[in-house]
Amino acid sequence: MKSTHAVCFPHKQIRSRVIKGYVDAAGYRGVVVFSCGNSAAALREQGLEVVEVGPSGELKTAKWWTQAEIHRAWPDLFDATSGHLSVPLMCDIAKAFRAHLGDLPGAERYTVPTGSGETICCLRVPSSKEEKVEYARKMAIYGSRVTSMPPRTKGKRLLGFIAVFALAWCAIEILRAVFH
Repeated sequence: MKSTHAVCFPHKQIRSRVIKGYVDAAGYRGVVVFSCGNSAAALREQGLEVVEVGPSGELKTAKWWTQAEIHRAWPDLFDATSGHLSVPLMCDIAKAFRAHLGDLPGAERYTVPTGSGETICCLRVPSSKEEKVEYARKMAIYGSRVTSMPPRTKGKRLLGFIAVFALAWCAIEILRAVFH
């Protein structure tokens, strides 16, 4: 197994700087963030008005909120929740990460201690033309094999129904034989 190298860097602060630039450019009055607290604190450090929903926030919730529900509740705030950012904004964050970290050798394995997969995704955004071409090639191959649509199970459902029907019929016949 390859050894790993820890990559510790101020990812929340870098992310927050990029989001601040976007929020200012887009004209939002602030952000709403569903967070354990670290993202909200980093966004406040940037001078943003922050509505924090989470254990250390002023608002608590007992359910997961969709992006549409968040937007309906706070239409004038940008949703800065990890995992809710658009791909172009994540690419901007990736550029800022690369500017901070420099080039990481691709042959190495890295451990990135973070709370969400967003930081990992941003670190995996390809930077060179060769990487982009390779990612596009892989997406063409794997994209044709992967779908978000559920598999077609019509035939399997029919077989399952027949099996349950047969078992029920057998059980009824056994009960009829026992009680007659």
